Amino acid sequence: MGFKLQMSWMPSLLSQKRRNGPPLGLRNLGNTCYLNSVLQCLTFTPPLANFCLTHKHSSHCDTYVDGERKRDCPFCIVEKRIARSLSVDLTTDAPNKISSCLKIFAEHFKLGRQEDAHEFLRYVIDACHNTSLRLKKLRYNGNEPFNGNSVVKEIFGGALQSQVKCLSCGAESNKADEIMDISLEILQSSSVKESLQKFFQSEILDGNNKYRCESCEKLVTARKQMSILQAPNILVIQLKRFGGIFGGKIDKAISFGEILVLSNFMSKASKDPQPEYKLFGIIVHSGFSPESGHYYAYVKDSLGRWYCCNDSFVSLSTLQEVLSEKAYILFFSRSNQRPASAKTLVTSNGTTSHEVNGCETSNPQKFIGPLNGFNMKPQAEQSFQKGNLASSKPHKFIRPKPRAEQAPLEDNLLSSKVEKAPLRPHAKVSISVNLGAKRVSPVNGRLSFHQDENIAPKANKENSVSVLPTKVNSGTERKFGTENGGNGVKENGSAPGSSNHKVALHPHERSNGSSNGGDHHKDNLHPCGSNGSQNGTAHPETERNGVSTTQSKGLCSSTKEDPCILLRKDESSRNELEAIKESLKKDALSHLRSCGWYDKVLISMHAKKRLRTEQSGGEDGSDLKRRLIEDVKSSLKSQIPEELKADLVNRIWEISKKKYS
Repeated sequence: MGFKLQMSWMPSLLSQKRRNGPPLGLRNLGNTCYLNSVLQCLTFTPPLANFCLTHKHSSHCDTYVDGERKRDCPFCIVEKRIARSLSVDLTTDAPNKISSCLKIFAEHFKLGRQEDAHEFLRYVIDACHNTSLRLKKLRYNGNEPFNGNSVVKEIFGGALQSQVKCLSCGAESNKADEIMDISLEILQSSSVKESLQKFFQSEILDGNNKYRCESCEKLVTARKQMSILQAPNILVIQLKRFGGIFGGKIDKAISFGEILVLSNFMSKASKDPQPEYKLFGIIVHSGFSPESGHYYAYVKDSLGRWYCCNDSFVSLSTLQEVLSEKAYILFFSRSNQRPASAKTLVTSNGTTSHEVNGCETSNPQKFIGPLNGFNMKPQAEQSFQKGNLASSKPHKFIRPKPRAEQAPLEDNLLSSKVEKAPLRPHAKVSISVNLGAKRVSPVNGRLSFHQDENIAPKANKENSVSVLPTKVNSGTERKFGTENGGNGVKENGSAPGSSNHKVALHPHERSNGSSNGGDHHKDNLHPCGSNGSQNGTAHPETERNGVSTTQSKGLCSSTKEDPCILLRKDESSRNELEAIKESLKKDALSHLRSCGWYDKVLISMHAKKRLRTEQSGGEDGSDLKRRLIEDVKSSLKSQIPEELKADLVNRIWEISKKKYS
């Protein structure tokens, strides 16, 4: 089954009718404009269309046994829909099958209800990718390492690199993040080019956001730089027009061109320095919120003609008309050949593979680490966005090492009927109800995450990418270290144990401390709290972040001479404390976007909002918001990423020591 990815149209696969005629119109079955728009763009994605027209997936799918179908397969449904749209001799058709099987792609989707086009796109891509991996596992013989490649990832997948460079010693730390799309902030931009420049601009880590350099063994000023390590074959860009579940829509025009060159954003480590893309499709949303309005698409056919696909109405268009639209999602295809040296990335175990979906490809593409749904960016990261194919530039957070009895948290915010790829070490999870705008990929996703704007104010640099973070060539990244046989921690704090698991950290819980040969009592974990004691005996040690640490004498205790910054009451200290809070909030939000939690919360809250609205009718907006937050607050707090908790607690601890000393 040696399928080779074909980036350009293969006329021999297209019927005469479809090759010379306009695209097939898709009837609206009741608020299915989002679905129709996504299907039109996927149908006119050349490498995906070529793959579906040859029935490469369904011919090897296990959903049929002895000619009888055991279950519905998401990839088979998509393949059949795309092949039918490119072959039947009709003017219009109804996407009945995929509409009736929405829950196969996303359990919270409901026929007849308006959904977000980018969210649906990410779920479709995620479902097809995971289905391909499931079949690949069934055929896996164990003779060589299993990789997470699929034809879907070969088409839409790419990778970003996050580099942090110490400005004192020059040491560098690099991390690669897989993406399925990119989600861009547009509030402070007027063009896609400007949004990309802001997304990839360098950031100085200084002040309360200093970077811990492993070489210097201290907090230092550093420069963080995002870049593209692997440019995807098909680049999907979401412009983040929606402002969370209760926000409005950014309806301004964002200029974009037919040609997109990414050479200025490529990593120095990339073997693909000059990726160029050409626009072949866009999705437009008209209206004022993701729950209302109308979606329609523009696509370019195999002969280079542009068409406007508005449900069943299809009309000839022009490039000028396309470029004048307020696009929501952009689809680009590579116009130059990817260099042979850039076609394969080395995996974390040092092996390479040319197998995609059990099929050999002409452009084999290896990524670091397995893909676990999107960004959903998707991204975070992805998101990003990434993806999401959603999110801002991922910040390096400390990953605590657990004790043997502690198990990693389960990501149970959303469930899917599609089998997911193996979880990567950096799991996508959660934090406040400041949901971001659309996308989630599954990437992405990324998620894009995907993707995506949140209720809380955010810096315009916080773009969303549906990402799937994995480490590469890590040299000086922040991490915990232990001293004194594990009974204490270094300045940045750490816990001994396996790095592949997480420790449950609850900054406001009280931890057990021992005194007087075995008696136990609770000590306040807060860095500004005084040490607990029992029977009048001072307790020398307490647990912080699940780690036994020696308590600094008088740390953050209230003294007349020099109280901790966290306890001072003067105006200057309060202002400084507010600045610290803003820095911590910004970094936390960035991390939540990049790890995919942000996108998942958005999707969950959208679903809960719709359900509550249907049940209660015209409930007041403020009451609805309050009730929704009350319903999910406790469960979301329990899913806050453990590395984020550890990093925040550690940074507060460092601040308290710094200000007191």
